[in-house]
This record gives sequence, structure tokens and C-alpha cells, in this order.
Amino acid sequence: AALVIGAGIAGLRASFDLAELGIPVYLVEKNSTIGGHMTRLNKTFPTNECPQCSISPLTNGVANHPLVELYTNAQVKSVGGSMGNYEIEIEIKPRYVKDNCTSCGECAENCPVEVPSEWDKGMSMRNAIYKAYPQAIPATYVRDEKSCINCNTCINICPVEAVDFSMETETKTFKVGSIVVAAGYEEYDPSEIEPYHYGQEGYENIITQLQLERMLGPTSITNSEVLRPSDGKIPKHVVIIQCVGSRNEQVGNKYCTGVCCKFATKNAGIIKDNYPDTEVTICYIDIRTPGLNFEEYYMDAQQKGVRFIRGRPSEVVRDPISGELTVIVEDTLSQTPMQLKADMVILSAAMVPPQGIGPLGSKLKILRSKEGFFKEFHIKMNPTLSSKGGIFLAGTVQGPKDISETVAHAGSAAALAAQPLVKGYIEKEMLVPKIDYDLCTDCGMCITACNPAAISWNAEGRPEVNDIACRSCGMCMPACPTAAIQLLNFSDDQLLDEIVPISGGGVVCNE
Repeated sequence: AALVIGAGIAGLRASFDLAELGIPVYLVEKNSTIGGHMTRLNKTFPTNECPQCSISPLTNGVANHPLVELYTNAQVKSVGGSMGNYEIEIEIKPRYVKDNCTSCGECAENCPVEVPSEWDKGMSMRNAIYKAYPQAIPATYVRDEKSCINCNTCINICPVEAVDFSMETETKTFKVGSIVVAAGYEEYDPSEIEPYHYGQEGYENIITQLQLERMLGPTSITNSEVLRPSDGKIPKHVVIIQCVGSRNEQVGNKYCTGVCCKFATKNAGIIKDNYPDTEVTICYIDIRTPGLNFEEYYMDAQQKGVRFIRGRPSEVVRDPISGELTVIVEDTLSQTPMQLKADMVILSAAMVPPQGIGPLGSKLKILRSKEGFFKEFHIKMNPTLSSKGGIFLAGTVQGPKDISETVAHAGSAAALAAQPLVKGYIEKEMLVPKIDYDLCTDCGMCITACNPAAISWNAEGRPEVNDIACRSCGMCMPACPTAAIQLLNFSDDQLLDEIVPISGGGVVCNE
């Protein structure tokens, strides 16, 4: 069996591919629904097709596959063992609604509590008992215990008596041979950049691209109209700011997300299609649209009348009397300072690692890159294998990607994860280190140096090597102060015996 962590587009692709190979899959998703960020989108570039139409066959295929066990509202609690024999414990939070729920919605219609919808990025309200969106899978409603006032209206109104406040947290344990991590990404919180005033009072007309997606969506509170949150009017001047939270050393994210230019070009074109008289301006550092069809996509936006200004805005200023916004920017091509009138400002926020990636990485004992994403074994030759054998990375948890790249990456992860499970055995050259416990001082330096976490403390409190998990990298050897750990066929004495004749005997060994 295999474990897949995360049920966004990457997790769904990996789960379905593994299941189609006859491998039982445990799919664990922390949210109440599956599908991830793709379900929030209005259109997908470069074809501007409906994302629900694209992802629905996959969400339904996974949810109804006989070899996939789906756990929503669940998180990995602990991970033990090694490649081929992982022991997994997950924690499943209660939905407080049983599986006999018919998704009629009467509970939500009568619930007196309203809070901002997380799925809708705060662009609409939901009740304390809710379904994230109409096509959500599972279709069973879920109760938000923190927001609920315990009025019991939902219990009394439910025609099939599905609401049950007595449901409790469950834990499940199982064994798997491979793990695919597809925990996804989060949108950067622009409130960290003070000059843009995102989320501040009086600056309600500054939103992010994902919030715009929800506004444009067919089930939005604005009926797919682009309206200013402050007064509900159609904006006449829209300014889109690129690289918000990326390519920015001040916030610590030097990397380019790689999809924001396409994201902005798509939505700018849609706004021009729907509102030809609205002036749309994109402020950019560099326009990056590599790949088939994307340069044409960029040129098409220019032909529609989208204006592109090369320069990162320094500030968004609000007139204290009229409330009008002005974007301060310098066009670096003409070296012209500009003040752009803006009825609405849209921030193209970066992709950043999801919350909880640190604790998850500690449980899995895999490395993270300096950017915070999970680190691949080799960025070119093996970008889906993690630093630990048997654990594979799928999608944006390894770094920013668009949907097509994510799907391809997830398919690769599924194929690699399936190999040992389909074969039924693991082939490994046993070049593993051995510990001389007479020399070992139990300092633990070898454990600290071991990237694949193949060395751990045994029941007697002494370091022990897991032969299967070991990558034969030899990093433990120089870390050991007493030379107590030696790699088979590559011990210090053996290496010295090779070096001496090669050097003509001119080597001096400093003990």
C-alpha cells in the first residue's frame, strides 16, 4: 500500500495513478474537501477552460475508486519505519455530520451563524455548518466547532438525523511501503509588505489574484462580476502588481514563482473581455511566459489593450478624503515616474510553503530547501524523490509550479513510488556503515549528519544504522570524532591504502 498526503491536484493524480496500478492507497487531506486550489479558480491558462470540468473526473475517480481510502479533516500524526515498511498513524477530526447526510443544505440554511468562507478567500460568508462549495467532495456537510454557538438548530432541522455533536477525534494506524507528499502551497500574505496596505482598513479594494478568481467564479457572491469590495461598483481603473512576495530579498523570497505572469495575463484579459472600457495595467519586473502557447497568450493580452509597465510599485497611496487609490511606480524602460489611478489593485502574490510543512517534515524526517519547500534528491535527475528513500514529492510542495507541471510531477512521483510495491522487493547494494561500539561514545554526531535519517537511537540508547534507509553517502564518517563508524569497503584504512600508492607514498596520515 501507499500513503498520499494531500488531496489537491497533485495528490489526486498520484493517488489515481497508484490505484490504477493495483496498489491500495490511503489518501489523507487536512481540509474537509478534496481538489485543493484548482477548485477555487475561475479559468485555467492558456486555454481559459473551466477548472471544475477538468478536475471533476479526477476528484470523482479518486473518491469512488475501490482501492483508495479517503480521509478528510485528517492529518499525519506520526511516521515510523523506513522504505518498504512505514508505520503511519493519522488523526481524523470529527465532521459532526454522519455519512448518511444527503447534502440537502437545510442545516446551513437555518444556521444563525455566519463567518468568512476560507474556501472563498473571505469573498463570501459561510455558516457554522457548511459545505465548502456546491461540487465539494465529500458532499457531507461539516460543522465548524469554533464558530458554532451550540443552538442545536441543525440537529433539530436535519431530516435524516445526520448531525451528531457527540462525534470524537479518531486515530487510525496502517503500514505502507511508499509515501507521496503532495501538501501543496499557500498564497503569500501581502499584509507583510506595509507600503501595499493589504488587509488594512480603508484599503478594501486591494485584493489578491486568488480573491479575484473567487470574484470571477460562477458561484461567487458578485455573480461573476468584478466589483469593488468597498462599494460594489465596477472599477474603471485596475492595476495589477506582480512579484508580491517573490523576487524580493526583503521578505526572504528570492525565487520567482513562475506562474504569476501567466496568472495576471489571464485575469487582465478576462477583465478586458468583460469590461472593454476598464483600463487594466500590469506593473512587472520581467514578463516570464515560457512554454507552448504562453507567449501568444501575453501578446493577445496586449492586443486586447492591457497596458504593461516595467517597474515594481513602491507604494499604494490612499486619498484620505475621497478614498481613491494611487499606485506609485517608475517605468524603468523610459525612466518616467508615474502615479497610476486605481479603483482596484490586484496583487499577484507568491506561492509559499504551506503552514505545517515544518512539523510534517520532522515527522517524515526529510529535508527542506532554504526557501522552505521540501528538498528533492537531485533537482535535475530525480526531482520527485525526497532526501529519504521511499518518500516522494509531488507538485508544489517541492517548489512553485503551474497545473500542467504539477500533474506531470505527480505522475512521476506515483511511478517511482509504485516501483518497489509492484516488484514486491527492494534491490540495494549493501554499502552501509558499521559501528564499532568499542570506539563509539554515543555523541550522536552521526545521527545529526545523516540526511536520510538512516541512523537512530536503539532501545539501548546507542546509535544504530537502518541498512535499507541508508544512502551510502558516507557523511557519517567524517562527522564521527572517534572514527567509530566506517562505510563498508570505504573505511579510512582502505581509502588510505588506495591513496598511498597513487601518490607515490608521499601521503602523511595525521592521526
